[in-house]
Amino acid sequence: MKKIIIAVLCITVVVTAIFVTGKFDIGSGTTEPTEETTQPFEEEARDVYLPYYKGKAINPFNSNSPTNLAIASLLYDSLFVMNEDWSSTGLIASEYINDGKQVTVRLIDGAVFSNGASLTAYDVVYSFNLAKKSPAFKGRLSNFAGATAGADTVTFTLNKPDIFAQQSLTFPIVQNGTGNAALPIGSGRYVLRSINGKYVLSANPSSTRGESLFTSVIGLTPITSENDEIYRIQTGELSYYYNNMDTGAYTKLTAQTVAVPTNNLVYLGYNSSVSSLSDKAVITAIRYAIDKSTLADTVFDNFCTLTDIPFNPKWCAVQDIQLPSYEYNLIKAGNILDENGYNYSPTEKTFRYDSDGHFEVKIIVNKDSAIKLACAKLIAVNLKNLGLKVTLSALSFKDYRQALAEGNYDLYIGEVKISPNMDLSCFFNKGGSASYGISSNTISNAYNDFKSGSIDIKTFISVFEEEKPFIPLCYRTGIAYYSNEVTYEGGVNEYEPYKNIYSWETSKMIIN
Repeated sequence: MKKIIIAVLCITVVVTAIFVTGKFDIGSGTTEPTEETTQPFEEEARDVYLPYYKGKAINPFNSNSPTNLAIASLLYDSLFVMNEDWSSTGLIASEYINDGKQVTVRLIDGAVFSNGASLTAYDVVYSFNLAKKSPAFKGRLSNFAGATAGADTVTFTLNKPDIFAQQSLTFPIVQNGTGNAALPIGSGRYVLRSINGKYVLSANPSSTRGESLFTSVIGLTPITSENDEIYRIQTGELSYYYNNMDTGAYTKLTAQTVAVPTNNLVYLGYNSSVSSLSDKAVITAIRYAIDKSTLADTVFDNFCTLTDIPFNPKWCAVQDIQLPSYEYNLIKAGNILDENGYNYSPTEKTFRYDSDGHFEVKIIVNKDSAIKLACAKLIAVNLKNLGLKVTLSALSFKDYRQALAEGNYDLYIGEVKISPNMDLSCFFNKGGSASYGISSNTISNAYNDFKSGSIDIKTFISVFEEEKPFIPLCYRTGIAYYSNEVTYEGGVNEYEPYKNIYSWETSKMIIN
């Protein structure tokens, strides 16, 4: 069976076979590490200051804080890391074999933890079992049934075939037996120290990555609110802050900003049991009627990547494919409806008619998300311009979910985080978290065939175009704010927001 030596892993566009070769207290506790007192903190200048959420876990398996999970990405290595084009690169993995049922990964030679202990396959399996139960990683590992250790390999068993499964093996690896500690032992670029009650990250001399760290000492600034860090950029207490924008609102600062790619798909779902919306011509017309350019500019402040396919258009696997395009064209949208019998009354040009009278649609949206509410309002205007009678219902999240479950909607604004293996099963599996209104067995079967390698990605996208199970709008991006003292190079993503921090240049800072 063919093996792949890992450099950058991106599954080819055409898949023709299923085989793809491609010193802290470590006792119990889930909050902050215990303090280690050394030389005075004030005597050491820091290269960069990053935020950490005071009083919340830094342990990646227990943390629900995006801020602390970002810090953890500097302390722990993983088998694979993600790149800007959503390909994966082997880190602790040197090669892998994916036969459709199992993924076998061979570990690099000589990897060690920060305490000098060897990193073994048993450590990987131990960490995998913790990650499977953790808030941050269990979603992307849901298709993995288990893992077993060999001499220098780990074999992961899959519940269902997935030719991209290895891309989800991005969980942190910790030393066996330390996972329940406030700070498990890792092998990342940095180690965490406590100096007179204040935390710093120091370069890990045993790091397997082997880079020369320009940024060798990082100060950590405590925050008590996830929004607190935004304003500390302006006061000079932080050098850099990554916001994944899950709060649904953008904050404008005087600091410099850069877009950070995320894999969050925003889409327009529809109820296929509604007679008019079961007509694919109507869905096509709606796609042409949505002014996505204005959507990106006014709703997302251009922190998004527009898409007409369900996958992230920046994904390397779709770069060589001619993708469908639905540029805003209200005249074309209107002509499609005219040709299919959804006309205005001869005496009244306000609304179009369908078999039930006025062509009326009800859009529901979670009002707790400012971005999605603004998105729904813009789409409502677009559809009114198309001649549809539109009702917009802005609901609490609880009522929004209930309306979806009860089928009390025509259209809805949704958002899902797509895992690193580009898994769309939430749409196409029966009972999936985003499967509302989707009744096509054809698209579900095509998706399963694609994930198993029976059909290629181009064929799957063609079936998606024919079935039109939902309307993709955009993949939104996060935002990195950084101070004028930092020479920021980019190249980060949501899984490693500090990926290249070792190369950042900045003035040395001392903050008391």
